[in-house]
Amino acid sequence: MIGYWDWDWGSGSKGPPGANTQVGFTGLIDVNQCLMYSPQPKAGMNNLLSVGGGNAGGMWSAAALNSVSNKTWHGEVLKAGYQGIAFDIEVCSGVVPPSAFTAAFAAIKASNLTIMVSVSHTAPYDCTNKVDLMTAFIPDSNIDYMSPQLYSSGTESAPSFDWDGVPFTAFQKMPPTMKMVPSIVTYTQYPAVQSFFANLSIPLYGYVQWQQVASQKVRQVKAKQPTTIGYWAWTWGNGDKGPQNANLAISFSGWANLDNALDESRPVDGQPTLISIGGGNRHGKWTNDVLQSINVTFLSKVQAAGYTGVAFDVEECEGVIHPTMFTSTFARVKAAGLKVLVTISHSAPYGCLNKVELMHAFIADTNVDYLSPQLYTSGTEQHPDFTAVHVPWTAYEKMPPSMQFVPSIVVDSQYPEVVSYYANLSVPLTGFVQWEQVAPVEDLTEGDDLTVAFWAWSWGEGDHGPPGSNLAISFSGWADLSNALSQSVVYKGLPTMMSIGGGNKNGRWSSDILQQINATFLQKVVTAGFMGIAFDVEECTGVIPPGDFTQTFERVKAAGLKVMVTSSHSAPYGCSNKVDLMTAFIPDSNIDYMSPQLYNSGTEPHPNFTAVDVPWTAYKNMPATMKFVPSIGQFAEYDEVTQYYSQPSLQIPCSGYVQWQQNTSMTH
Repeated sequence: MIGYWDWDWGSGSKGPPGANTQVGFTGLIDVNQCLMYSPQPKAGMNNLLSVGGGNAGGMWSAAALNSVSNKTWHGEVLKAGYQGIAFDIEVCSGVVPPSAFTAAFAAIKASNLTIMVSVSHTAPYDCTNKVDLMTAFIPDSNIDYMSPQLYSSGTESAPSFDWDGVPFTAFQKMPPTMKMVPSIVTYTQYPAVQSFFANLSIPLYGYVQWQQVASQKVRQVKAKQPTTIGYWAWTWGNGDKGPQNANLAISFSGWANLDNALDESRPVDGQPTLISIGGGNRHGKWTNDVLQSINVTFLSKVQAAGYTGVAFDVEECEGVIHPTMFTSTFARVKAAGLKVLVTISHSAPYGCLNKVELMHAFIADTNVDYLSPQLYTSGTEQHPDFTAVHVPWTAYEKMPPSMQFVPSIVVDSQYPEVVSYYANLSVPLTGFVQWEQVAPVEDLTEGDDLTVAFWAWSWGEGDHGPPGSNLAISFSGWADLSNALSQSVVYKGLPTMMSIGGGNKNGRWSSDILQQINATFLQKVVTAGFMGIAFDVEECTGVIPPGDFTQTFERVKAAGLKVMVTSSHSAPYGCSNKVDLMTAFIPDSNIDYMSPQLYNSGTEPHPNFTAVDVPWTAYKNMPATMKFVPSIGQFAEYDEVTQYYSQPSLQIPCSGYVQWQQNTSMTH
């Protein structure tokens, strides 16, 4: 088998050289949606329809297995051109009995369909009975292909042979009819996979590639001078002057609450400015009430404030909002003499149940002056992301001539790539809107003692940090010391700390781990070139005496290394004695940096000052030698942080920050 996962978003994939098997992947568990949204079967290939995935949308349950066992649905699968079903089993709702899976396999085989089972590494990572499940799957003669995923993020440069609960040797018990075809990032990793499994005496019959190979040849064309050069001017941070030759500003707060949006936004001097409403989280969620409130009274306030239009950032919706609720609002805005811009996450709003119906209405609406799909997710990507979610880019060919197509991109230098991509479609470009902020770097880095640090993830493309970076923290998320050390890297030209711990079971602390941070281990850290250790304390196994931590900090300092402590908000959420721990951490003179995390996901538009069980006033007891450097999503949030902690009730001096979001770089 030379197979490939063909995602239902993006421009599609033609697979690696010699591909003979397509696995249509949606990541969904609903069998009807899988059939509806999966890429079309490829002629001349063995085509499998994937069910399930690695998050809540792909979660397995007894009910899901009943649906996938339905003979009528099997007939629809065959009629659509598929020859089999690929079970992507990673997440389960509660304990799903192994017998429920094996019964489903038997029902599918009875319908003359092929079966492939794919799991995260050696067992489904979020199924509590993963070992029992794999014990049932491995000897099951109804399974034709077994495909463990030898990756986590899908961007790894080498196959990962990590195992969880079930060792690779367990696969030696597969029946002769079952073929081992691991899922790998790219076909170039297959020789290493062959070598690994040969040592286990497990025969391989091919592989399934995760990385997409664009099926559409993108024409390279010379970029025309854009007519509209816009930019999202965030309402927090140091402000934004936009890219060169900018002629449109959008004041962005992330609020759907109209009062908040109007209070926090401000027109840009000397520039036509739209006020943005909505955003990509719960604060920006659209409702029928919000749309109805955009009435004559509100629009007169918008005009009086000096705005020339309204930008609708439509990413999340509360329930199903009928398209006419939006279109009638657009009409009111136009009737008030204001411009209308609509922006969405990629090709359709990810958090609206009727996203397809909404986009059909938006695309055809002559009241919309600008349509601006966001060609990014985090806003730090090095290249535009042309992922199309349920609405293909060809749908945009139906825009009326009066509508300007101005995609939102991270930075203006990506515009030539955008021009080349859409040249293959009948979608005329008239410009772009830049997300990245252009602000004076010196405003953020004044003072010789300011710490400008960043969490450099050990996966993905790497990170070059925010402007003026002077400290890197290599983050793996592991509390296991061997994994943490092997996956961490020292950044050239920057002092680098090695991080231990994290916000899940892999990063959970225990007394045993703390005892292992001894002279022998610390010598390895020094030899590797690290200048310190960052303790990411978020989860604990049982009750860990505070002394176990403080004695460890003392050993680290005795080895000539710096100590940083970071926790989820004001105290570690997953430690039952969090108050006792923080009471010990805050006055500890062995700690050089204290870095509470002012976020949950790391993508919030503003810092989150939630204090959990330990109030911020407790941090006033930090010794003078300890630097207070909160972890924030993006460096632009630092002004808000300093303002918050300088209020009279706190008066906690900030000495810098640690940025979580990645500024990707191909080299360290």
